[in-house]
Amino acid sequence: MPKTLSVNEIINLVKETNLNDGNVIYIPSLQKEISVKPMTAVHLKNIIKTTVSGVFSNTIFNQSFYSILKDILPEDVNTESLTLIDKIVMMLQLRILNVRPTVKIDMENVGNKDDKKEIEFNLSKIISKIKKYKFYFDSKIIESGQYKVELQCPNVDQEFLFDRFFQIKHIDNIDENDKGQLKSLLGPLFLKEMAQYIKNVTIQTTAIDFYKLSVEQRTSIVEQFPSKLITQILDSIDTVYGKQINDIITVEKTIDDVTYKGTIDIDASLFA
Repeated sequence: MPKTLSVNEIINLVKETNLNDGNVIYIPSLQKEISVKPMTAVHLKNIIKTTVSGVFSNTIFNQSFYSILKDILPEDVNTESLTLIDKIVMMLQLRILNVRPTVKIDMENVGNKDDKKEIEFNLSKIISKIKKYKFYFDSKIIESGQYKVELQCPNVDQEFLFDRFFQIKHIDNIDENDKGQLKSLLGPLFLKEMAQYIKNVTIQTTAIDFYKLSVEQRTSIVEQFPSKLITQILDSIDTVYGKQINDIITVEKTIDDVTYKGTIDIDASLFA
């Protein structure tokens, strides 16, 4: 006769089974595969909840996904060792393993911009491409006048700190139906996205370790940078780190000898 278990015992049995039924995913910066716990219905529910968080839903989603990473990563891999590029690659693989391998993408005919359609794409096709891709994770030095700035692709801990600060400081204190208030957040959002890439700054002969400063301190310093330096920082972020992300999420599919190109949305919709 089957053993009768309490609800708590059943839950513990499910958790134990999940530990033995992990997902193997590739981490570019570590250049190896790791075994993570499968995502649960609770994880997916929490992701779906972020889609109703208004115009800044991606900031809320990033925090939710950070908690999921904390839950599913093995003990010998911590979030501090994972870059934003790693996170995107992990998201694509977790979508394949925990939802389905295909996703619908808005694509455009590369030879006719008026020809646009939603096309189903198999994400499994880009995983082998990712494993062969030569990623650049080293820091990038920018020098402008008496400034020397060291850029680094942020790890997911840094992203979480900035997103959490932005939510508490700004999102939680505005009326999203007020266009004026929404417009006032464009500046802080711009600073948040840029400042998280800055690791160290030397001004004249004074060296500043940005990782030892609070998010508010970092953004207040960056806000005073000369515009020429800001432009150089943004250009470097885009050409060094942004390009790699675009290479990952930009895909093509040929239908009846017509090639379509599109971009995978890296947000909560990926897990829908």
